Amino acid sequence: MILREILSSTDIVHCHSLAALALAVQLKLASKHTFRVVYTFHWAVNSGRIKRFVAKRLILRSDIIHAPSHDAGDYLSELYGIPRSKISICHFGVDAQRFTPLSQGQHSLVRKRLGIPENNFVAVYAGRLAPEKGVGQIIDFFGRHNPPNTQALIVGNGDLKAQLLAKRDAYGLRDKVFFVPHTDSVEEMYRAANLLLLPSVSHETFGLVVVEAALCGVPSLRSNLQGAQDQIIDGCSGFLYDPGHPTAFDDKLLSVLLNPDRLTRVGENARKVALERFSYEKMYDRFYQLYMNTIG
Repeated sequence: MILREILSSTDIVHCHSLAALALAVQLKLASKHTFRVVYTFHWAVNSGRIKRFVAKRLILRSDIIHAPSHDAGDYLSELYGIPRSKISICHFGVDAQRFTPLSQGQHSLVRKRLGIPENNFVAVYAGRLAPEKGVGQIIDFFGRHNPPNTQALIVGNGDLKAQLLAKRDAYGLRDKVFFVPHTDSVEEMYRAANLLLLPSVSHETFGLVVVEAALCGVPSLRSNLQGAQDQIIDGCSGFLYDPGHPTAFDDKLLSVLLNPDRLTRVGENARKVALERFSYEKMYDRFYQLYMNTIG
């Protein structure tokens, strides 16, 4: 009864998972209500023909499919054969009041609190410790090159943590690579860093951490996967590399370490792009337009 009343006054049901989408489609089919269904694409089901077939059938039941980047839209279209007319590109946004740069004095205090030497170069990774994130590449880089006065902060939790810790210890990098559990104050990690690393090796729909760091004035070095070119102009507002090339990550990071003076300019450009494209206000405007187009 309550659900029927809610649906009778609902214009749009916005789903962020295939399970939620399946429920919305069933409710729409079982009722006489004419609400529209929007599905946000976060990850792909591309293992197994039956699973992929079911996912495609479900997604096609949406009125509009929201892709968070142009690359994600292309991927959706190629993987599932979805008409581009059903796909709407709408970038996610980040709280520009929370993620802000610090003055040099504040930056020094954050580093002191975290036990990081003032003049060291710090690269940070923030996210899940999962195979597709490619975090092991960071540890391998430090093991191969052992750059002086340089540290890595790996922030997050996940199934690979024990394996990654063992890799770090096997290289003898306890004074170089530090693991920090997931934190609700991730902005402090960005503010302590010179560079964000996002070395994903497979599907990324967007990579929101790149925008969070950019708003803190910290540029990113990320693999050129879905969402990357919406966020970064290589060498101008960040750094991109080809994840299909075996030495590309090392080569790009070494290049950045050899030319650290340009990071201030690149970080300023990254923040400017993030404010212009990825603030909450920009996201609200884009989603409002998406919803109006859906019901219009």
